[in-house]
Amino acid sequence: MARSYVGRFGYSPLPIVAAVFIFLDSLGLVFLPHLEHLPLPYLPEARSAYSLVDRKDIVYLHHVFAHVLVHGLFFWGMLFLRVFVARWLMLRKGSLSEVCTLRRKATLALSVILLFLGVFFYFKYFFQGPGLILLTNYRIFYSLPAEAVQARSLAASQVEFGQGAYGASLAAYLVWPFFAALAVIMLGRHKLFQLFVIGVTFLMSVAYALQTYQKAPIAYCVLLYGGMLLVISHGERLSEWASSFRGQKVIGRFTSLAILLGFVGGTALYIFNFGLSFWQAIVATLGRVFLVPANTEAYWFLVYPHKEAFLGLPWVLNTNMEIIKHTAFLATGDLFSANASFIAVGWSGFGVSGVLMSALVVVGYLVYAEIMWGSLCPKGRLLAIAFLLGSIFFLLSGTLFDWLSKGGLGIVLLLISSSRRVLNFRGTGGVK
Repeated sequence: MARSYVGRFGYSPLPIVAAVFIFLDSLGLVFLPHLEHLPLPYLPEARSAYSLVDRKDIVYLHHVFAHVLVHGLFFWGMLFLRVFVARWLMLRKGSLSEVCTLRRKATLALSVILLFLGVFFYFKYFFQGPGLILLTNYRIFYSLPAEAVQARSLAASQVEFGQGAYGASLAAYLVWPFFAALAVIMLGRHKLFQLFVIGVTFLMSVAYALQTYQKAPIAYCVLLYGGMLLVISHGERLSEWASSFRGQKVIGRFTSLAILLGFVGGTALYIFNFGLSFWQAIVATLGRVFLVPANTEAYWFLVYPHKEAFLGLPWVLNTNMEIIKHTAFLATGDLFSANASFIAVGWSGFGVSGVLMSALVVVGYLVYAEIMWGSLCPKGRLLAIAFLLGSIFFLLSGTLFDWLSKGGLGIVLLLISSSRRVLNFRGTGGVK
């Protein structure tokens, strides 16, 4: 369905998220019940979640049904939009032209507010909190995986509430990338200045990513800012894309390159950061991408409601570290960060109804983005896709709010500030 939708209307948020989510998260469910241990060279003692339970058939049924429910919502969302967009196009006769005219007042106000908040929280976290110390103590090379894991745990233990860490993360994942995106849209004739802004904002974002001692934030920065550089380098193709209203070739290459960069970057991080060999790093990357998200989700299905009652409606859309570690302890007997997708969090809150509510919010947000997709110019759409591809990993291992705060809201920021479409009807003049 995603492929059919893309073939008809081009690449856009809903089919991209649906295809990537199903490919990276649901595919692991096919193999997970048949594994005793996960193929993770840096963590050889890691066992499959389904090897920890006797009656895994019931748990697996719940787990698969939750995914099928989400897939169904993706399907109906695309089906509705396919009919809706098709009728909308039939009603619009005449030529279609698109311009990258910024909504200057909204852009200026938003930029001032975001810049103030970004600088404030970065100063608070890095100079009054532990950020700068963690950054200066960051190491790229570790001789043993256990050493890298221990360093990450020690770093996480130094971050406390009230230090500005959450505000700094919003700046790293949203504010600085937003300013880089504005530079791509506004400074088309000044490539050197574009590269300067992207370089500065990239350094600001990657400074926060490094001090987390995690791989996903670094991969996010590489994918997002790498996508912006790709938009700059393919500027001459954008006019052709605007006239065709699809641009499958440009965005297809963009998506393929993003996936390749993500895989190569993940492999390199395991080699340099965990001290693994080349082949071990490849196995670790494949296991981390295809099996770990589904396996971590399974912990939540093992625990709720079999070992712990459902948490209730307030915990359908969000969770906290205490619940995450408590879930891991009940499932495995060990305390660790079992960050799972919005599916698992929704299940822990209210079972099937919780999954349905959580998925409706995710799909509803994507449907809104689809409906407003036409208000973005070609550059804006490519940048929105860059935000999506970079942040999708956080949707696989976090709640809806995690995803939105770590790149998912980039689409809304672009919609508020970026381009709008001009429809010119034959014989009736122009309507904006």
